[in-house]
Amino acid sequence: MKAGKYNVKGLFANRYVNQIIIPEVQRDYVWTNLQVDGLLNSILTDYRSFTSSSIDMPEIEDLELAEAFQEFYLSRKYSSNIGFIYAYTDAQSEGKYFLIDGQQRITTIVLLLLAITKKAFLKLEDKFKATYLHKLDYKVRESSHVFLQDFISHELSNKDFTFKESLHYFGNRYESDKTIQSVLNNYNRILEILECQEVSFETLFDYIETKVDFWYFDTNISEQGEELYIYMNARGEHMQVNENIKAVLLEKLPDIEEKNRYGKKWEEWQDFFWVKRDKNQNADKGFNQFLSCIAGLELYLKDNKTKFYNKSRFDENGIKISDILEVLDISCIEKYFNVLKELFGKKEQFIEQRDYCKWLPIALDKFWELLNTNTINWFADYNDNNRAVERSAMVYVWSVLLYLTKSKTSIELIANTYRLLRIYWVRYNNNIRSVSNIKIEVNSQINSGIWKEPIMDIEGKSTIDENFKNKIYNTCKPSERKELEELIWEIEDHEYNLLGRDVGNINITHLIDESLEITIESLTLIRDKFYEIFPVGDKNHNTIKHVLLYYGAFYDRVSPYYYRNYNFSNWRRIIRNLGNEKKDTIYPFKDFWNDFLQFEGTINEFIEKKDTFELKAEDCLDFNDKLLWYSKKLKQRMWSQGSNICLSLGTPCSLSDWSSKDEIFSNNYIFYNTKGNLKGGTPKKISNLL
Repeated sequence: MKAGKYNVKGLFANRYVNQIIIPEVQRDYVWTNLQVDGLLNSILTDYRSFTSSSIDMPEIEDLELAEAFQEFYLSRKYSSNIGFIYAYTDAQSEGKYFLIDGQQRITTIVLLLLAITKKAFLKLEDKFKATYLHKLDYKVRESSHVFLQDFISHELSNKDFTFKESLHYFGNRYESDKTIQSVLNNYNRILEILECQEVSFETLFDYIETKVDFWYFDTNISEQGEELYIYMNARGEHMQVNENIKAVLLEKLPDIEEKNRYGKKWEEWQDFFWVKRDKNQNADKGFNQFLSCIAGLELYLKDNKTKFYNKSRFDENGIKISDILEVLDISCIEKYFNVLKELFGKKEQFIEQRDYCKWLPIALDKFWELLNTNTINWFADYNDNNRAVERSAMVYVWSVLLYLTKSKTSIELIANTYRLLRIYWVRYNNNIRSVSNIKIEVNSQINSGIWKEPIMDIEGKSTIDENFKNKIYNTCKPSERKELEELIWEIEDHEYNLLGRDVGNINITHLIDESLEITIESLTLIRDKFYEIFPVGDKNHNTIKHVLLYYGAFYDRVSPYYYRNYNFSNWRRIIRNLGNEKKDTIYPFKDFWNDFLQFEGTINEFIEKKDTFELKAEDCLDFNDKLLWYSKKLKQRMWSQGSNICLSLGTPCSLSDWSSKDEIFSNNYIFYNTKGNLKGGTPKKISNLL
């Protein structure tokens, strides 16, 4: 039987196929109702489109030709494809085709045809018997083999024997067999679905036989790999990457036993991606991306720079299967899959050991998202500065996978696995993109431990935070390390701290005076104080804007620049002392933060103490002092329109009083509170709020 596209009847009635066998080494029939529902709903949707649609036909005098043309058109447009089927043949078992992949779908299709025959009051019995009776055989175990033959014959002959009685009858005989349990459960589910359908069962039976199709691949014939690839591409068919890779890799294995063993493993790998798929993703998407990812990693490890894909080449067709196959074999895929499974499988065990670990599910979700995003070009030139997205993903995903595959202890010691993930999770949030350092860095982490100074500054960027943390972890008492570590995680995880990209890759040291002793007590104080002034979910922080005005110009002048426009809400910059107009001379947030850490009281008490200072309008000479005067008078009301303050430079504007002077500070134009600029919202004169 040649490779190519077949419908269901074309497989079962093929003159070369006497029987389709699920061999002993394959797993049971394990599909659940959820997967059965998915397959049936897809087929029924296509069936309804096929039976309800028509086309605008040119006038054809030959009625038979016109009907044939319409049938041909609708068949091509509304056929229902169920993917790929893989099998091998044995010279000693002529006519028997042993399924490597596709048993779950093929078994479900046979059950569906049997159920339709039953619902049609056995009007279709002869058709079913002629093509499908005893054609599918389970050799997984003897009970499965005997049951399937008994069950099909029973359903065709016992017209009045209800399913409930059938379930009881067969359940008692074969109650410990997983395949039998799934067959009975799914057959019942199929009957329930069919009960709700207003269809012609004869027409539906015919549709499934002739319009449900798939791609068949015989792994015994190596030439069919290239033949199938050309055949499908010539017809513009979409080919699932992992399915074709599977067929080629299994064909390369030396004997049938190895083909069967890895065929079963491949299904287990597909199941992993099925279970973890997102609601808008299918299993193939994740598996395909995983294969592209580890193929790119293998090329990187071999320092092969001849396979780089530029943007246009990648955007056109993605990564070619032949390029993936050049670097991957079945054992290589197995190696990476095993560590991926460990990484996600031990998560709950680690979380149970921690008092604080909110970051881990988020970090793993991002890791998984990168593996499921088909916009990531894992074959991109990692020395190209324009490939920032890909390079950041490579540093995060490749570093973790490489470490886990090379370090035996990383799997045995769960804590180190996720501590390592934490390092690269923070680097990902800092947009660290030095892919060329991965091999050196990971080897150093394996040989010297994950708590060590980084090999070098990454792309010339500061590694002060990592050096600081590694120093703490290596010098603290072992009994205190876990608590210190979790405190650092919690401080870093605040949204203003974790995202260190474009603000110096600093996530925690901006809050810590390293000249002082770092203790559990000092870190607890830092955590509590920081979350007090920046509570999670609050985006305004108007009280902090007010108190920071006592310490200087913490804000940034922003576009448009034809008037004075200042943003008071870029907190990622502000807390790192990057958001001020006089960067070299004042450190508003740092000075405030040091004072607040030493203050024994709440932030409101701290502000009340500050506000006892009397400030007169005539004493306010610069912009900052004038804003502080307004803020002391207005409090929260000063920011009713947003986090920007702007005033004119005397240039024309749509506002009629743009060139007027401020009512309080007559040597300035009017102060406005705005959402961002004067082009939107309802800017408010601050003086009118008094």
